[in-house]
Amino acid sequence: MPKLSNHKGTQKKMHNKACIYLLISFLWLIIPQSLYAQTITVSGFVRDHSSGESINSAHVSDNYSGKGVISNPYGFFSLTLEATDSIELIITHIGYTPLVTKIDGKVSIRLELLLVPGILLETAKVEASREKSFEKRTEMSVVSIPMSNLVLLPALGGEPDLLKAIQLMPGARSGSEGSSELYVRGGSPDQNLILLDDAPLYYVNHLGGFVSSFNPDAVSSMTLTKGGIPARYGGRLSSILDIRMKEGDMSESQRKATIGFLNAKVSLEGPVKPDTSSYLLSYRRFLYDLITRPITKIVFDGTEFGYHFYDFNAKYNHKLGPNDRIFLSFYMGDDAFLIRMKDKDNEIDIESRNRVKWGNKLAVLRWNHIFSPKIFSNLVIAYTEYNHAVKQSFKEKAVDNQRHFFSSFSSGIRDLKSSFDMELFYKPNYKLRIGISSNLQTFTPGITLYELETENETIKSEFGNFKIAALDHAAYLENHFDIGKRFSANMGLRATLYSVDGSGFFSLEPRFIFNYMTSYNSSLRASWNRLQQNVHLLTSGGMGIPVDLWVPATPFAKPSIAEQWALGFAKNLKGKSVEISVELYHKKMDRLIGYKEGAGYSRSSLNWEDKIEVDGIGRAYGIEFLIQKTSGKNSGWLAYSLSRTTREFSNINSGRPFLFKYDRLHDVSIVWIRRISNRSDFSATWVYATGNAITLPEGRYYLEREHRSFPFDLHIYDGINTHRMRSFHKLDVGYNINWVKSNNRKRQLSFNLYNVYNRQNPYYYFLEEEKKHVINDDGTESVRSRTIIKQQSFFPLIPSVSYSFRF
Repeated sequence: MPKLSNHKGTQKKMHNKACIYLLISFLWLIIPQSLYAQTITVSGFVRDHSSGESINSAHVSDNYSGKGVISNPYGFFSLTLEATDSIELIITHIGYTPLVTKIDGKVSIRLELLLVPGILLETAKVEASREKSFEKRTEMSVVSIPMSNLVLLPALGGEPDLLKAIQLMPGARSGSEGSSELYVRGGSPDQNLILLDDAPLYYVNHLGGFVSSFNPDAVSSMTLTKGGIPARYGGRLSSILDIRMKEGDMSESQRKATIGFLNAKVSLEGPVKPDTSSYLLSYRRFLYDLITRPITKIVFDGTEFGYHFYDFNAKYNHKLGPNDRIFLSFYMGDDAFLIRMKDKDNEIDIESRNRVKWGNKLAVLRWNHIFSPKIFSNLVIAYTEYNHAVKQSFKEKAVDNQRHFFSSFSSGIRDLKSSFDMELFYKPNYKLRIGISSNLQTFTPGITLYELETENETIKSEFGNFKIAALDHAAYLENHFDIGKRFSANMGLRATLYSVDGSGFFSLEPRFIFNYMTSYNSSLRASWNRLQQNVHLLTSGGMGIPVDLWVPATPFAKPSIAEQWALGFAKNLKGKSVEISVELYHKKMDRLIGYKEGAGYSRSSLNWEDKIEVDGIGRAYGIEFLIQKTSGKNSGWLAYSLSRTTREFSNINSGRPFLFKYDRLHDVSIVWIRRISNRSDFSATWVYATGNAITLPEGRYYLEREHRSFPFDLHIYDGINTHRMRSFHKLDVGYNINWVKSNNRKRQLSFNLYNVYNRQNPYYYFLEEEKKHVINDDGTESVRSRTIIKQQSFFPLIPSVSYSFRF
C-alpha cells in the first residue's frame, strides 16, 4: 500500500469543502420528481448536413420556454421540457445556418438534427433564440475558434496552425516569435492538458515549436479552457485543450490535396457503408530534406543535411445500432534531423552520422452508448507515447584496421488509460456527470548507451536503463443545475490517487462555476478551482531541437498544485452577432520545480533531483478583454490582456520573487476576416506584446593584470529577468481565391505575407565584446573593451503560396 503524502492542514480544508459540496449535491438529488409538472424529453444528435459529422457545442433551445442545452462532443443532447401542444426548436452553431423546426410537445422523441454550413441569419426569431441561449452557458474562460474561420487566417508558410490561432485569444500566448508553444495565464507548456480524441499528447510541435502537430484538414473542433475547469478534467495546472478529429464523411467520398512551398498534404474521407460507417485518412509532410539532402551531398562532397516531419491521422467510426457507436482513432507524428559526413584522409575512410528523432503515437477506442433518452455514456481505452532519441556514430575504415563508435540517448513516456463517463439528465433543470479513470504511466527518464567496436573486441557501457511505473486513478462528479431563470451553476469534485515507487499522493479538487443573468443578453460569471499535476517536465533545447524529460512526482518533488479564481462579465449586443467579455483572474501555483542556479540539463537521469529546486511558488493575475463578431461578411475579434506572472524559489534569486520569462504586461491581437465574395476572402492579423523578460548584466568588474594581458572581468547581475526585450509587433495578411472546375471539384489558391512591414523583432539577445585601442598617459598603447548587447532576429517579410484541390 503506498504511503500517502499531503499537507495535513490543506487536506483538512479540502475535506471540509468536499463535505459541504456533497451535502448540497445530495439535497438537490432528493428533491422529488413529483414537484415538477408532467415532462417530456427531446433528445438526439446534431450533425453536419453534408458530411454527417457530429457538431460539438451546438445550442438546442425551445423558443417558447427559452430552455436550452448544449450538445456534447459527440453531438448528443437531451432537453427535458414541460408537456405542451407543440415545441419550436431552434438549433444554432457558429458557421451554420440556424435550423427552426416544430415538433409535437406531448410525447418524448429522438431527433437527428442536420445543420447546413452557412452564415448566421440575422432574423428576429433567430436573434431571440441566440439571446436566450446566452443564459445557458455555465462555463467561463473558454476559447473556441471554428475551423471554417481558422483556415482563413494568414499563416507562416501558408499552413494554418491551430495553436497559433489560439494564441490570438486573450490569456494564451506564444513563448517567442513563430513558436506554437502555448503559455496560458502564466503557466508553462507542460501545464496544458492537450487531448486528441480524449487521449493526451505530450509534445505537440514540429520544427522546434514553429509548427503544431495538428493538421487542420483532420480536425473538426478545438476548445481551450483557461479557468473554471470542470471536474471531468484533471492532471494539469493551467488549461485544457480539447481537440477532436473529423469522423469522416458519411454520405460521399472526399479527396483533397495541398501543395505549399515546403510542405504537402493529402486527405481522404468517405463512407465505408453509407449512413453507418466512415473513415478518415490524412497525411502531411515537410519537404525540406528532399531539397537539402541532394544539394548538400553535391556541394559539400558527400555531406548530407536534412530535416523533415510528418503527421498521419486515421479514424474509423461505426454505428452498431440506434444506441451504440464506436470510434477508432490513430495518430502518429515524427520529427527527424540528420547530418551525415564522409571524408577520406590518408587512405582512411571516415564517416560520421548524427540523427535526432522525436514524436508521438496515439491510438484510441471509444464506445458511445445511450441507456435511455436521459443517460449517455462513453467508454475510452487509449494508448499514447512520446519518445525522443539522439544517435551518433563515427566510423573509421583503413586497409588493415577499422573501428566504429556509437552513442545514443533516449527518453520517453507511455500512457495506457481507460475511463468511463456518464451524463444523466436527471431533471428539467439538473444534469449529473460522473466518471472514473485509471492511467498506467511508464517513464523512461533517459537511457545513455556507448559502444566501441573494433576488429578484436566490442566494449559497451549503458546508463540509466530503467523504467518507472506510476498509477493515476481518478473519480469525479459534476452537478449542473439551474435555479430560477437567472442563476445556473456547475459544482464539481474530483478525487485523485497517484501511486509511484511506494509513495502515494491523494488529492481532492473542488471545482465551482457560477453564472447569473443580469439581463436577457448579459451575465456575471465566477469560478474557483483547485488542480493537481502529478508529472514534471525537465527541458532544454538547442538549435530548436527539444530535449524533454518527463518524470513523475516523488516525495522530494511533490505534485504541483494550483488554485485559480476568476470573475467575468459578458454581454451580447442586441441585433448583432457581437459579444463583449471581460475577465479578471488570479492563480497561485505551489510546489513548482526549476533548475538550481548554475545547473542545467544533462543526459544523465540518475541525479535529476540533485539539480532542481522544489517548492517553488508561481503567481499569475490579470484582466482579459475580448470583443468578437462571429458572422456576416466582416468578422473577427479584438483581444487585450493586462497581466503579471512571477516565480519564487528559496534558493534562486536570493529568495526574491522574479518575473517569469514569458511575463507580458500588455498583449494585443486584432483579427479581421473579410468575405469579399463566394470566390474570395481576405484576412489580416496584427499583434503587439511587451517584450519577454531577460537577465542581463548591470555592469562589469574589470581587473587588469600586471602584464596587461588576459584581463580578468566578471559581469555583475542584480537579479533574474530584470530587463526586457524590445516590444514585439507584426502584421500578417492572407488572400484566398476559390473556384470550381467543370467536374465540380473545388480549387483554392492562397497567398500569405508574414511580417508585412518587416519588423525586426528580437528572438534573443547576446553579449559581445567591443575592443578599442587607446594611448595611455605614459605613451604606451593598450586595448580597452566594453560589453555591448546585440539583438538577433530571424523572421523578416516572408511570402508564401499554397494550392489546394479536390480530386
